[in-house]
Amino acid sequence: MNKSIFFLIVFFLFATVAFAQDYSQATSEQQTDNCYAKSLRIAVIDGFTNKRIDFDNDGIGDLSHGDMIVRFLEEGLPNAEIVKFDLENPDIPLEVWRIGPGYILKILLNRIINEIENGNNYDAINISISHSKVYKNESEKKSRIRIFRKRKKTIEPTFLILTPDNLLSRRNLIKSELDYLTMSCITLIEKLNRIGCRVYIAAGNQGKEAFNLLNLATGAINVGALNEDGTISEISSNNVLINRWARSVFPVCKTENGIDFTGDGTTDIFYHDLSAAGENLINNLIGGTSVAVPIAIVEDLSEIKK
Repeated sequence: MNKSIFFLIVFFLFATVAFAQDYSQATSEQQTDNCYAKSLRIAVIDGFTNKRIDFDNDGIGDLSHGDMIVRFLEEGLPNAEIVKFDLENPDIPLEVWRIGPGYILKILLNRIINEIENGNNYDAINISISHSKVYKNESEKKSRIRIFRKRKKTIEPTFLILTPDNLLSRRNLIKSELDYLTMSCITLIEKLNRIGCRVYIAAGNQGKEAFNLLNLATGAINVGALNEDGTISEISSNNVLINRWARSVFPVCKTENGIDFTGDGTTDIFYHDLSAAGENLINNLIGGTSVAVPIAIVEDLSEIKK
């Protein structure tokens, strides 16, 4: 065999092996990255059927509350898998709705637990809804709520006085007086926490005069709302049950193709998806404890990724 041809064949073989190794390594790294990114899985329990968010101020909804929450998660964790669980699901029979929204939440929490038990894990659950009670007692003009209790072996009533500072110490007493559906939801949230799924729950937008009953779940990450300057928002519940705080206020701004409400300058909803095509859009803010929840999830899961 001609020496030049021999060396050419050897060179070709080495080049082929080197390319294969580089390609294999690059593919392996890409698969590792994709596998890791997709291992982040987030469930969002919210309303997705009805459009309640009105961006162009014409009285017509442009986006569902749930899709707004999802957009914040998509922006912050672009490679995560977001799974929607619709509280307004039209496939759920009407008679179920008549029982109450707590029953729908119970159904969806059970579905998530069933998925996890069948090997489909979730890293976090976003619950940007609240079932709130007000502390205020009109007769005493103080921040407190009275929950009716019965003494054993008598019908004479006693009362449990609650304040923002004693909710944690009296959590079990409060839970013992809750209705069946609310307590069932709390029990399921606690089960999710025990099996290793982080459950993030909004503190509620009724201000410091109220607290979200779902925040009573042991192990839940209860998220309160902060203003842009880091101060506590006036609309946010503020009590001892809240163990996480996150930014909740974002400006609504025009972009070339639509509007940005997540604060990164990119289009979050296009003009053609707005009922008035953005014509009536004014300087506005979007926010609340419901927005603080996905922000907290993004911050926490981003830290885990590092």
